[in-house]
Amino acid sequence: MLSTGAALAQSFGALARVVPDATRIETRGGHVTLRLGLSQPVPFRVYTLDDPRRVVLDFREVIWDGVPLTVDGAAGVTSVEVDLD
Repeated sequence: MLSTGAALAQSFGALARVVPDATRIETRGGHVTLRLGLSQPVPFRVYTLDDPRRVVLDFREVIWDGVPLTVDGAAGVTSVEVDLD
C-alpha cells in the first residue's frame, strides 16, 4: 500500500511576503550573508552570472512590494535589485 497524502497536501500556490525586520545583508570576515525573512517557505534557485559578476536568487512566489533594498555597510556589495518579470 502506498500512502502519499502528506506529500500531496502541501501546496506552494500562496505568495510569501518579505519580512523587512528579518531581512538584512551583512559582511564579516570577507563573507557576505543575506538573511531573507519570508512569511512562509517557497521554492527558489540560486546561481551566479558574470559580466557583471552577481549572485541571482530566483523566487517565483515572493511579493517584494514596499521592501527597502539597501546595502548600507555591506562591503563588496554594490547594489541589490529586484526584477519583477
